[in-house]
Amino acid sequence: MDESTLQPTTTTRAVRRPPSPRGSGGKTRLHWPYAVLSLLIGALLWFGVDLYRMREKTLDVDIEYESLLPADWRFTAMPVRTVKVTVRGPNQAVENLSREQITLEPEYPRTALEGDSYDGGLTLLPAFVHNLPAGVSVVAIQPPIINIRLSKLITRYINVEAGEIVGTPLEGFTFGRVNQIDPVAMPISASREFLSKITSTDVIRTKPFSVEGGRGLVGGMVELEPFEKDGVTVDVPGYVYMTVELDEIPAERRFDQPFEVRALVDAPFDRYGKLNLSPPSVVVTASGPKTIIDRLTASEITIYADMKDRIPAAPGEFNIKLKAITPSRVRVARIEPDTVKWLAEEATASGAPAPAAAAASPSAVAPPVAPAADSGE
Repeated sequence: MDESTLQPTTTTRAVRRPPSPRGSGGKTRLHWPYAVLSLLIGALLWFGVDLYRMREKTLDVDIEYESLLPADWRFTAMPVRTVKVTVRGPNQAVENLSREQITLEPEYPRTALEGDSYDGGLTLLPAFVHNLPAGVSVVAIQPPIINIRLSKLITRYINVEAGEIVGTPLEGFTFGRVNQIDPVAMPISASREFLSKITSTDVIRTKPFSVEGGRGLVGGMVELEPFEKDGVTVDVPGYVYMTVELDEIPAERRFDQPFEVRALVDAPFDRYGKLNLSPPSVVVTASGPKTIIDRLTASEITIYADMKDRIPAAPGEFNIKLKAITPSRVRVARIEPDTVKWLAEEATASGAPAPAAAAASPSAVAPPVAPAADSGE
């Protein structure tokens, strides 16, 4: 065998590597725009995936009980105000969701509001949660059932009395009395159980009523204080009209000059011709509103002895209570002395009986005085 045929045949093939990109300086050149674009696309894809990635979140949400509760119903005991609501939805929507954005408005079972009261459970359903963002739903509510106590309101009228009177009246005046309250009773709405505790002695009082700078009769509208009973307070809306009488401050005045005592007599008065009254004059103290007493004069007061229908059957000495006639709103507080003595004597036989008006002292005899003006002293 030929030796040449035993040698391995070797074939050499040259493979050329593509030249590396080089810059003008001979260094490797990077394509920065493509790199930045790749990073941007990757970030957008990540944010896009994260945006639609689902997540859950639990919020403390306040229950708005009053929104669907009929106006004539009230809670007799305040129930749970806040529950935990778990929501599920797109990550971004759930992340930005706050408790203030959503509302929980429960619907009350119709059977619960058929009577006068209800003491039982109220189921909180996901459908009661409102204002959720698109794609967000309620997963759970804890607790799902809460206990409530409701009572239907019933109206009852309660008498109104005046509260505190405040303010300073005009000088010379002081508080007298409450003259009028209109209406005299006001309605309150409460549960039948609460109204059953109210008795006839319970009243609604007005808020403070001001008589600042007033005189005579002061009137106006005034609000009412809340009605309270056994620790329960019920608001009483509305107003009443009230009037208050302000009395002038009373004053007394003692006159220094004596008042002559006059006689109120019937005519004819000729059996006892001479009127002997002792003492013939008295001291008077008058009382009344200060503004009137300060201007009062002695001539406006008359002091008299009522001798009408008092002619005695025989001579003698008689005590007669004195009376007074005064202007309106003035009275005689004291007459000193308040009684005079009348010495009745027969007329002398030597001559004709003297007429009553002529025999008596002119200052001691008065024409008939109208008793309607009598002050009652």
